[in-house]
Amino acid sequence: MDRDYDVIVVGAGGAGLAAAHMAAQTGARVLMVEAGDKAGGSTALSGGVFYAAGTSLQRRAGIEDTPEALYRYYLHINQYKLDPALVRRLCHDATPAFDWLVGLGVDFPEENLYCSGVSQGFSKSAQNLQVRRSLKIKDPAGLFCLIIMIPSDIGERFENL
Repeated sequence: MDRDYDVIVVGAGGAGLAAAHMAAQTGARVLMVEAGDKAGGSTALSGGVFYAAGTSLQRRAGIEDTPEALYRYYLHINQYKLDPALVRRLCHDATPAFDWLVGLGVDFPEENLYCSGVSQGFSKSAQNLQVRRSLKIKDPAGLFCLIIMIPSDIGERFENL
């Protein structure tokens, strides 16, 4: 039986799934091929961690953060050895990408927020989130904060594909 596809996506990891979804949304006939026994690829190995700043989830949690603060933090932890233009694009495009995933139905519960970063006198632990909330720190320049959001159903999402 002959089949004709407009788009063939190799790999059912996060990028492949996103590409297949976007192509299908435009009406393309999509074939996705995956060498593994289940979807997920390297994205599944990452545990579903998503770096973003200034997201709707952070705002609901009372966390004020910006892509610019994430940019400074990301450059700092990588010892300024990365292409600043590329890092800036990553940091500024992560928020709309996060919102796109939320719009698709990915659940990022507030209790899975993990705060990490370079701070002035704060520990790098999940407790940092509570400290920041109670102090209502509003200046991201004083606390470079990176929020990692892990969907609660990440395992189920890849198992059910």
